[in-house]
Amino acid sequence: MSEEAELTEEERQRKHLRLVGYGIAVSGLLTLLVASVSTRPYGILVWGLGGLAVAALVLEATQGGARGLSLGLLTGSFGVWIWPHLDGGSYYMLGVLLVAVGALNAALTPHFRRFGERLAER
Repeated sequence: MSEEAELTEEERQRKHLRLVGYGIAVSGLLTLLVASVSTRPYGILVWGLGGLAVAALVLEATQGGARGLSLGLLTGSFGVWIWPHLDGGSYYMLGVLLVAVGALNAALTPHFRRFGERLAER
């Protein structure tokens, strides 16, 4: 029996939410890496993170697992795409922001989900 089949629905959703956070954090780390080696990281990051998100989605779909990592990478790609339109500053700042948001998302979102369910029961 696979590990995914042994998980309860709540554990599966918690894993999914954590994977979204991990995907955002990975996109932040890749943004920092590309920004440190390239003078024009925009095209590399938008297409690279988008392609990586599609590849992760295909891998997740074939493995039948939680589909969170690809959503996080796609979120990071969207953040890179919109960053210059917001006059957000350097890509280093975006990378740090994505890593922080991804880490907070992975750590806190599952707890907020449980808290929301408890409030909904009242």
